[in-house]
Amino acid sequence: MRLVRKHISVALRLPELARPLLAEAGVVLLGQVLATLGSLACVRYLTRALQPTVYGELALALTLASLVQQVLLGPVGNAALRFYAPARDAGRLPPVLKAVQKLGLRMILGIATAGALTAIALRVFRPQFHVYPVLFALALAMSVGVASMLDGLQNAARQRGVVAWHQALAQWARIGGAIGAISAWGATSASALFGYLSASVCVLLSQFAFFKYRLPRGTARYQPSTDEVQRELRQLWRYAWPFASWGLFTWAAMSSDRWSLQAFRSTSEVGMYQALYQLGYYPITIAAGLITQLISPIIYNIAGDASSEPNMRRVDRINNVLILSCLALTALYWTLTALFHRLLFRILLPPTYHAVSELLPWMAISGGLFATGQIATVRQMANRETGQLVSPKVATSLLWILLNILGARFFGIAGVVYAGAVASIAYLAWLLLLGRRPHKESTIYPHETQTPGDRNLTCVN
Repeated sequence: MRLVRKHISVALRLPELARPLLAEAGVVLLGQVLATLGSLACVRYLTRALQPTVYGELALALTLASLVQQVLLGPVGNAALRFYAPARDAGRLPPVLKAVQKLGLRMILGIATAGALTAIALRVFRPQFHVYPVLFALALAMSVGVASMLDGLQNAARQRGVVAWHQALAQWARIGGAIGAISAWGATSASALFGYLSASVCVLLSQFAFFKYRLPRGTARYQPSTDEVQRELRQLWRYAWPFASWGLFTWAAMSSDRWSLQAFRSTSEVGMYQALYQLGYYPITIAAGLITQLISPIIYNIAGDASSEPNMRRVDRINNVLILSCLALTALYWTLTALFHRLLFRILLPPTYHAVSELLPWMAISGGLFATGQIATVRQMANRETGQLVSPKVATSLLWILLNILGARFFGIAGVVYAGAVASIAYLAWLLLLGRRPHKESTIYPHETQTPGDRNLTCVN
């Protein structure tokens, strides 16, 4: 009888416990919807303002920004997201924030140095080459990378409204920046990139102001010792370096589609492919991002320092539900794009791009399966076993690069789209098999006797 009363009590409390999460989900959903609409509006404007060749140049320049994000600043943002909650609960938040700052500044200094050397080399050896798109792309990468670090910290702190607001603002600000720059300096890739950069800097300043304002009380006044910061810096780097190691391969895989089309076809086809990519790949990955943005801080809270086996089994159950949800979302999106791809292209893109509309469902499958694979990696991140992800990330990236080269060489845009679908299937299958491995005992923060995740169960159930 006592057990029955206990279950009834828990059932009655579920709406009360779920209400904060539902409120957070609503905020995140609204932000992602606005960001998606902003992305589609940006595609609609740019495909009309820029010729396919110029749009292709913009796509190629953005791959450079993606390289910096994938290899350098992105790993720091992932580490910040993962370590925030355990550090806060263990009273180590100030040294962790200082370590994130130091690591980020080192990365930015390296990017700035590389950018300066690249500009000098281009001026000396290729004076006819336009250096401004390269410099704007690198500066854009730095601003977006720092913004992603702040997003990670604010998302870990469950500041959903701040993150959602800035994600939506970033997409719509890009349209305003691009319109202003193209109106002032003409319809060139450099103008569009400068517009993107201006918008990104404005959003970053707003993010930083909110971050400083919402720091936990006393955090800004506490000055950690050098030894504390160095210890946290080593922990952050131990977690982040696998992201950097596979980031180069992931970037090469996700950029080889455009560069292969550039090598074997034309810049105009790169532009057509980019429009197809933004309509088919971006929406499903943004939707998957909605799921991970909402749930990953909760999962990391439950996992704590990853030393509690019951907590990690609970993480596995949640992660499996997320994987199935993303697969269902992919099936739904594939159905919609298969039925309405012509209508979507007529509404959003000029007639020049309509010839590739039939490839949209395959692009949706590629994006959905890859996004599902990204969700599957949350298990290793929660357990701080990021080194396990190096093999599948690198191997499937090499397969993707090879398939993109062959696809572009023999089949053009269609070949590259099919290559992405095959590589995404291989990536997801490998990660699902990896998820069947038992958890390893965490070696991070071994001196702790109480698991932060255990203390936080009442906050996230």
